[in-house]
Amino acid sequence: MADKVARTARLELNYRGVDLAGNCVRAEYIDHAQGAQDELTATLEDRDQRWQGPWMPAKKDRISVAILCRDWFAPGDSWRLDCGAFEISEVILSGPPDTVEIRATSTRVSANARNQKKTKPWEDVSLMHIAGAVADKAGLALHWEGNDRHYERVDQREESDLQFLRRLALDAGNSVKPVDEKLIVYAGRDWDARPASASLVRGQDGIRTYRFRSATHDLYRGCVCTYWHPDLKEYLVGEFMPPNAPPTGELLRVNQPVKDLAEAQELARNTLRKKNRVEVNCDLELMGDPRRRATQVLALSGWGHFDGHYFVDQCRHSLDGQGGMLTYLDLRKVLDY
Repeated sequence: MADKVARTARLELNYRGVDLAGNCVRAEYIDHAQGAQDELTATLEDRDQRWQGPWMPAKKDRISVAILCRDWFAPGDSWRLDCGAFEISEVILSGPPDTVEIRATSTRVSANARNQKKTKPWEDVSLMHIAGAVADKAGLALHWEGNDRHYERVDQREESDLQFLRRLALDAGNSVKPVDEKLIVYAGRDWDARPASASLVRGQDGIRTYRFRSATHDLYRGCVCTYWHPDLKEYLVGEFMPPNAPPTGELLRVNQPVKDLAEAQELARNTLRKKNRVEVNCDLELMGDPRRRATQVLALSGWGHFDGHYFVDQCRHSLDGQGGMLTYLDLRKVLDY
C-alpha cells in the first residue's frame, strides 16, 4: 500500500528570510558521524539572474536547511528533518539555462580553528578541558559524552586546534563531530553499544540496493602498548586481546607515553578499535527516509553472516527537485570492545 502513496519531498532552503525551495532543481545533504563538517549542495534555477546580482552571497552568509516529506510512509503523514544552519563556501554559475550551485558546510567553525597550524604545550590538563578550549575558540558550544583523560603534558605540534583535538580524541576512543553551533565529542564504544533505533530487513523497509564488504587484511587480533616510564624507571606494558577479534590477524604494537598501566591498557583497546573498526562495512540505498541520521545504530537482518547492529558513519539524502528523494547509508558493523 505504501507504494501507492503520492509522496512528496522538498527542501526548505531559507536564505535572507526567503524560502528558495521553489527554485531548487536538485539538492544533496550529507550528514557525517565524525571528523568532517556536514555538507550541503543545492542547485537553483536562476532565470532572473538574481544570484548573479542582488542575491549573490557574501562571505560567511548562512542558509537554514530542512527536508520536508509529506504523504511519505502513509497518506496524510508529515516528516521534517532539520539539517541545521550552513555557511556558504562556494557559488558556481552554469548555463544556459542559468543555474547556480551553492555549496555550504555546517557550523561557523572559525578558519583559525580549522586551518591555522600551531605549536603549543598543554600542561596539567584534561581532554575535556582541551575540547572546551577548542570549542570556545571555534565559536561553538561543547557537548561532551566522551572518555576523559588527564595529561601532565601534551604537545600540539604544527596542528590546527581541530586536528589536535581529533588526534587526542581518537587515542582516547572518542569521535569529534562539529555540527550547527556545537562541537560534539562522544565515546565510540558507548555509542556503538546503544540499542538499535530501527530495524532494516532485506526485501523490506524501502531497501533498493545493498553492498556488504568483509575485510580480511589489515586486521589485528590484539594490541600491546609498551612505554618506558622515566619517573617510575620501568616498562609499562598494557595489552588488549578481545575474544572475538580476527584469530589470524597480526599483533598491533604501539609505543606512546602513558602515565600508568591502566592508561596503557586503555590505549591498547582504543588503538585496536581504531584499526579494526572497518572489518565489516555496508552501503545501502533506500527509498528516501527522513528518519535516518548519521551516528544512529541500525539492526540489519536477512543477510545471514552479515546480520547485526551497524553504526551509520554517513547518511546522504538526495532530492531531485520533482518531489523524489533517495537516502544512501554508509555503515560499519559495531564492535563490542
